[in-house]
Amino acid sequence: MIVNHDDMKNILFVQDPGEYRLLDSYMGYIPKVSDKEDLYTKLSEGLSFPVYFGRNWDALCELYLDFYWIDTVDIVIVHEDISKLPAGDFRTYISIVLQSIDSWKNDSGHNISFVFNQKERKQIMDTIHNCLQADCCEYDLKETDL
Repeated sequence: MIVNHDDMKNILFVQDPGEYRLLDSYMGYIPKVSDKEDLYTKLSEGLSFPVYFGRNWDALCELYLDFYWIDTVDIVIVHEDISKLPAGDFRTYISIVLQSIDSWKNDSGHNISFVFNQKERKQIMDTIHNCLQADCCEYDLKETDL
């Protein structure tokens, strides 16, 4: 997956995520999370996941690449605060976010955007950067494109 400058428009950082609105969009609000299980629960509730959601990274990735249960073209996933996720889970989640953005960029079925708290900008960007530097991501990311 190559993330370029245009893809970064799908990741937004705002001061008050709870106040973020985008007209004519499906808005999924994800309150502050404390760990992976809490993230799964709040994503499931905020995005009305199908009941068969397996509460694991692979199942989350599959749903982020599908969204068949949402008829609205524009989907915005607003995160209040994910900074308390353990580092490995944080990295995995951000990788899934990037994979989702990449998957939908040439698909007219949905436009996917992720909104994060401005205070997490450095942590998120550092996570992307560290993954690139360590060459540990399974995606073909280029730092210059970010």
